[in-house]
Amino acid sequence: MPTTIDPKRYARLLARTLPRVIDSAKEYERLLGEAESLMDAGAGRTLEEDTLLQLMVSLIEAYEQKRYAVPQASQRGA
Repeated sequence: MPTTIDPKRYARLLARTLPRVIDSAKEYERLLGEAESLMDAGAGRTLEEDTLLQLMVSLIEAYEQKRYAVPQASQRGA
């Protein structure tokens, strides 16, 4: 397996997927679907697909942390 990303192949994946900062539930669902499709490929993913998946997971996690943040409990005199 190659250890260097093919810029042209990665650029094609980016152009097809158009990942960006998630600012809506619709965009969240879209990227979630794209990430799930890549995860389904399993061991057959290319390095470029793995890289794109990492990017999308980061975007998804950032949205989830912002959107579904759990307030921290206050600590009272221990």
